[in-house]
Amino acid sequence: MRKTESAIYLLLVAISCTGLGYLLAYPDPEIITKIQVIEIPQLITQTITKIETIEIPVTEIVTVNHTEIHYVEQLTPIPLRDFPDQETLETWILNDPTDTYTYSESRWTCMDYTMRVTKNAEKLGYRVTFMFRETEQHAVAMAYCEAEALYYVWEPQSDKMLWVWQSTESG
Repeated sequence: MRKTESAIYLLLVAISCTGLGYLLAYPDPEIITKIQVIEIPQLITQTITKIETIEIPVTEIVTVNHTEIHYVEQLTPIPLRDFPDQETLETWILNDPTDTYTYSESRWTCMDYTMRVTKNAEKLGYRVTFMFRETEQHAVAMAYCEAEALYYVWEPQSDKMLWVWQSTESG
């Protein structure tokens, strides 16, 4: 045999021995086949193996199998309502800080502004709708005011009122 053939043969034998050695060292690796999450107040429960369950106080961030588990407090949903009148809506828009963020195509786009406005309104129990104007490829916000029976559409980036719309249907 030539030196090249001998080297290849030796390499194949070494790879085979390494694989065989691995199989002998780890004959029956444990495979997680099922992860089950059980809800227990103030505890996170996750089945790690078929017989092992861990319970962790939720006051901390815990890592299990290279996965961070964060506790998210269960909030009671607030029923959303329309704004009672235009003055309440305008006051809310002026006090909402969303328009103070700097626009950035990579981070703060029109959709980010509009989503932030809707989430800020939801936190206070108000209904604000995300509108996407397809012709302009632009997102804006809309809210209904009960006293006037009108929809108000505004630009969340500047708080500028764009138009008022009267629906043919009730709010």
